[in-house]
Amino acid sequence: RFIPHKITLPYGGQVVSAAIGGQHTLLLHEYGYVLVCGSNEDGQIGLGENVTTANSPEWNGLVLIDSMSAGLDFSLFMSSNRGFYVTGNNAYNQFCANIEGKSLFVP
Repeated sequence: RFIPHKITLPYGGQVVSAAIGGQHTLLLHEYGYVLVCGSNEDGQIGLGENVTTANSPEWNGLVLIDSMSAGLDFSLFMSSNRGFYVTGNNAYNQFCANIEGKSLFVP
């Protein structure tokens, strides 16, 4: 299908921002929670190690998020209280955290 398709959100409401990674999508809901879909091979959507893909938007547990960004296979989130969360592939220590280049599967 090569025409735009309207997405139905599982909790209603509106998306106020979106970020697209290499094989994943992040949707910021108007109430500050994040809906995710796509590949979780490296943990980039933050649904844990046992989930490899999400075919429809799922909530990844983060709340009160103000902004977000997606890289090739990782995601970054800034909360309303200025907390900073990362998830996904950290092979090159791009998270600026001392976690030895490991992938994180939950934010």
